[in-house]
Amino acid sequence: MHNLRELGRYTMLPTIWKYAAPPPPLRSFCTSSKTTKKSSSSKSPQPATTAAAQPCPHRYAIIGGGFAGVAVAWHLMKLSTPQNPIQIELFDAYGLGAGGSGAAAGLLHPYTPRGKLLWQGLPAFQASLDLVNAAEEAHNVLNNKFENKTRKRKQFVWRHGLLRPARTAKQAKDFSRHSTSKKNDLGSKDESSLVCDASSIETYEELVRLVPGLDPKLLFPDIHLKEESKASGLATTPTASAGFFVQQAVVINPRGYLTALWESCLLLARRSSSLASAQLRQESILSLAQLESQSGRYDGIVVAAGAAVDSIVETNGVLTLDLCQGYTLDMILENKREEEGGQSKQSLSYPAGAPGLLGSPYISPQGTHNLVVGATQRHECALDEAVAALGPGSLQEKENEEWKGAVEALVPAAAKLWPPLGVGFSSSSGRDGKNSLPNTKTWQVATVRSGYRALPQRTAEGSIPYAGKLVYPITAVGEDRSTKERKHNWWVVGGLGARGLVYHGWLGKIVAAGVVEESDEQVPKELRRWRKEENKNNIAT
Repeated sequence: MHNLRELGRYTMLPTIWKYAAPPPPLRSFCTSSKTTKKSSSSKSPQPATTAAAQPCPHRYAIIGGGFAGVAVAWHLMKLSTPQNPIQIELFDAYGLGAGGSGAAAGLLHPYTPRGKLLWQGLPAFQASLDLVNAAEEAHNVLNNKFENKTRKRKQFVWRHGLLRPARTAKQAKDFSRHSTSKKNDLGSKDESSLVCDASSIETYEELVRLVPGLDPKLLFPDIHLKEESKASGLATTPTASAGFFVQQAVVINPRGYLTALWESCLLLARRSSSLASAQLRQESILSLAQLESQSGRYDGIVVAAGAAVDSIVETNGVLTLDLCQGYTLDMILENKREEEGGQSKQSLSYPAGAPGLLGSPYISPQGTHNLVVGATQRHECALDEAVAALGPGSLQEKENEEWKGAVEALVPAAAKLWPPLGVGFSSSSGRDGKNSLPNTKTWQVATVRSGYRALPQRTAEGSIPYAGKLVYPITAVGEDRSTKERKHNWWVVGGLGARGLVYHGWLGKIVAAGVVEESDEQVPKELRRWRKEENKNNIAT
């Protein structure tokens, strides 16, 4: 925030974070009322010119400052040109990463717990990596620009891969079956860069070399998986594996990443046109029709509100979702403790350059002295509960019963995954007989973070998100459906669930292109499956 003020062309307002170019003319302010009609088959906004040949900006609103919303904003701004400037308004009452995205672990990879590729896993993973790279570039630009004026901004991405140790004999068998001895390639020269190699780890000795501190006896009771599989008849192809290693996977700090990606949007606007702009407006939107009545017509609106999607009139009940609440722990290694329990502080820090650990629970390392551990799950939560937890309420720094319960559930389980985390852990009762807050005396729980995910209905291909155009906006009362469809270019993106990080870049690109073209014909039918239910409801009524 402080850095952006010193750019000279950026400013920070109480509720609007914007690129402060001269106030751009809106469509209603153009000198000519006639504009060039956009072609539905075009891949970028067509110029809407005035009599003086000055382009009128195309205005888009996005509701939601999480992974999906910021990804759509970035891809829309990427389409802005001097001839077709784009203005984006990103609405979120509490700012970037205030919902489930901000409470995420930041584990970016395209595989299921069994080691299989997700539906569209490779292109989705590559698209998200592209956004991570863009965010990192913007982060470095601002770091270099203000090197002598302000302190360095914190790192938000770590590229050391992710490791999933086998915890059961079945999982060990699955890992061996689904691992790739060679790089994944979709067979096309244009797509040969879509690579995310997954290696089968054959022995627990290899696991310990990758992440020092692992204890094979705690990971799996019988560490001789091959011998056990032979005795139980599981030794037929494939052979069991000790783990699954995704070398190209990365760990991010969600809020740091979203801030940097939004800064990349601002830089794109600056480079695009003096009429282009990107604004972050900290406002709550409850109706798209009301938004347009107050702010004027938009060329397109995208609702990417996560678990709060049903709080908006036009998208209430459109998607079939299960709201799932979960806690994650932000843990730090205290610098002042040189020794604890006979172990040196160095041996208790997470190994530098070691991959993060996938599983239930997971350990997401953000450096050697900061870990994110998660997550608990509670399904079928109410909308009011999810909305009330947004913003500052998602950070719970004060002790309470849920706080204690999350720590008691997660820390001992994570210590079985990586034992140094549990050195000194205690859950004994206090002097008054009541349960005191568990702590590790070395690794400390700094914050308990609560987040609500919007999980989609499972399909044969797995948990696939939703996206598409709202064909029949329910607020346009008194108009026939053909008029409604012609009048509004409103979209919804949702149901990203636990896979928001891997899918957000790919979804953002698809939705941005569709919004500009005002058509979702190019959106995969799997993402549009929610509309079948919506159409049935409309026909029935």
